[in-house]
Amino acid sequence: MTNLSVSNPSLTSTEQSLIHQIDELLPQTQCEKCEYKGCFAYAKAIVTESAPINRCPPGGDAVIASLSQLLNTPIIALNSALGEYKPPQVVRIEEDFCIGCMKCIIACPVEAIVGARRLMHTVIKEECTGCELCIPPCPLNCIVIEPLNPQLGEASIGLSDWEKTRAAKSRMRFNAKKSRENARNNITDTQPPQEKALADPVSKSSMLDLINLARKEFNEK
Repeated sequence: MTNLSVSNPSLTSTEQSLIHQIDELLPQTQCEKCEYKGCFAYAKAIVTESAPINRCPPGGDAVIASLSQLLNTPIIALNSALGEYKPPQVVRIEEDFCIGCMKCIIACPVEAIVGARRLMHTVIKEECTGCELCIPPCPLNCIVIEPLNPQLGEASIGLSDWEKTRAAKSRMRFNAKKSRENARNNITDTQPPQEKALADPVSKSSMLDLINLARKEFNEK
């Protein structure tokens, strides 16, 4: 699946190709530990901003080595200020404590969490990247990290075959979510002001005010 962010007239075809090649080497956890908004954004920053190749904790030394090989640059140590390397992991919601606030669902970059407001949420283990982005928003701290312990092999350069398969699936889900978000934003941006006001999220108090106003108008008829 082509990344939605690649169409940029300011980039040459060579730069765009290189960004794709770098993105293919990244683990696609979309964790933002590199301080960019996802793996593709980091790949783009490496090409356009000369971002260092050592900013991916989930990739660790193996990904640094593969980036060094691709870009013909020296291998450098992982930037530990951004986090330490961890083997592949997933998260699990302690469902007995979940209040259905949906904060984790909104935070998940690959839509690996399912549930509805005020109902129990659960993680789709096969889709979770272990990015940990769902943990800080959880008001009850009921999301825990669990190791996956897959057979990664002995490769010291680049992702294992298992990780490549996982990364491809995560990239597809991340891009699909971004595509839907962009579509919603485009629809909202082109709406007349009165429709846009109705489409925008409102606070609970504002919603109650609207309900009370509707009741008042109904009673006055």
